[in-house]
Amino acid sequence: MHTLSFFEECPPYDRWLTMPDMGHIISSCYNVVLIYLSMSLSVTFLPTKTMSLPLLERRHIAIGSVNDNHFVQVFLFPGHPMPPVLDCWHRVCLPDAEGWQTAYTERIQRFREIVDSDVATRETA
Repeated sequence: MHTLSFFEECPPYDRWLTMPDMGHIISSCYNVVLIYLSMSLSVTFLPTKTMSLPLLERRHIAIGSVNDNHFVQVFLFPGHPMPPVLDCWHRVCLPDAEGWQTAYTERIQRFREIVDSDVATRETA
């Protein structure tokens, strides 16, 4: 949480964003659907503590990894395919949050159909 509350230029090393480690924290802190895209891992993070919002009220943020050391915001079209939600989300989310994933089943399936097999879409450790 301390990393997410730093808004000055040139953050020190202890304030750097690390992904995918912080995906659930970002998603839960800001109550957003966070999509992380990289050449080696593409996944979706959902809030773990809050009750699911109606689809039209949800905010989606996509972050792309560049050169494994920089992040850029990615702007996606409405209805875009989505990477799968990490399996660990089901183990850590509170019962009220379980409805977040329901609306994305078809979009996750479309993503799986188009992504290369060398891109991880689940925990590898």
